[in-house]
Amino acid sequence: APTLKMDEVEEQASDESEDQRVWVYTGDGRNPAVPLVVVPIPPPPADLVGRSSREDFVVGLQHYRAGEWLLAYNAFQQYVSSHPSAANVAGVYYWMGECLFEAGNYGKAIEQYAKVHEGYPKSSKAAEALLKTGIAFERIQDSVGARKAFSDLLTRYPKSAVADLARG
Repeated sequence: APTLKMDEVEEQASDESEDQRVWVYTGDGRNPAVPLVVVPIPPPPADLVGRSSREDFVVGLQHYRAGEWLLAYNAFQQYVSSHPSAANVAGVYYWMGECLFEAGNYGKAIEQYAKVHEGYPKSSKAAEALLKTGIAFERIQDSVGARKAFSDLLTRYPKSAVADLARG
């Protein structure tokens, strides 16, 4: 992937139409050797508009299971936009993080996982989100971030099903 400077990315982003969003993957932001990769994201498909909350969630899971990370992410994003105070919104943020993680966008995945373990610490997905945060930090070779995430997991959720994975 070509390396872009931040001002070039911002210039490209400002040239994009309103219907196209741009994700910028920079790793953890502390490693200048990681190139910036601009990945255009299409707007949510028209068939997602007007679905019920359950349908949005199910469509997202179907796309996720099919390995269609961007379609899954868009369905989950539609769910959160339409139902921001739904009881399972923390789980939806987790799945959004999973889509980003699977697509190799570890920096953005970490941000989504943080929405779960910081915003919804009592969620059933909070411990898993911290585990995946640590793994994502490992993928971008940030051992300090990884150790902190695993340590937080063991401190906050010592009896969780994923705590043993953090110990290993």
